[in-house]
Amino acid sequence: MAANCESCPSATSGDEGFDIPADQTLVAEGWVRRYLADAERTEEAVELYTSLGFEVKTTQLAPAELGPQCTDCAAGVCASYRLIYTRAQVIGRPDTD
Repeated sequence: MAANCESCPSATSGDEGFDIPADQTLVAEGWVRRYLADAERTEEAVELYTSLGFEVKTTQLAPAELGPQCTDCAAGVCASYRLIYTRAQVIGRPDTD
C-alpha cells in the first residue's frame, strides 16, 4: 500500500506514492505485512483480522523508512499511519511481543 503527500515527487507526478518495506525481523517471525492503515482506522483493521482468526501486530513508522523523497512530510506520515501485520494463530505458541 502506498501513501503520499503534496510535497512528495511521486504524489505530484500522479504516482500512487511510496511503498514501505516489511520489517524483515517480523517476517522472519512469521508475520505478513498486510497494509499501511490510517491511524484512525487501525483498530478497525485489528478487530477484523482478529475476528478472522489472525494474530495482529501494528507498528508505527519511523521517518527513515520513508526514504529521501519524503523528508518534508515524514513526521506527519509517521504520526498518521500504522503498518498492519498478521500471522496465523497457533495454539501453544509463546507470546513473542
